[in-house]
Amino acid sequence: GPPICKALQIGGPLGGVVPIQEVEKLNSGVYNDLAVAINQYIAKDNGPFALIFWTKNKKIVDGFIKYMQNPERGFSESPFPIV
Repeated sequence: GPPICKALQIGGPLGGVVPIQEVEKLNSGVYNDLAVAINQYIAKDNGPFALIFWTKNKKIVDGFIKYMQNPERGFSESPFPIV
């Protein structure tokens, strides 16, 4: 069957000082793909899991957390990793 794990590249011109809102805007497509994958493959009652971001840019991680916690996006009730 198809692989259940997919590498996602999060990018954009994030050098220098970039507001967190801009980070979320630049990466919202990737954040959405990741959120959908989490909901598709990990049950809410599954227990703790780890999500690893291979980046030195903390704003990308913070942007994803903010994206997931935004109730307007519909993912606030999703399983949430230990980041």
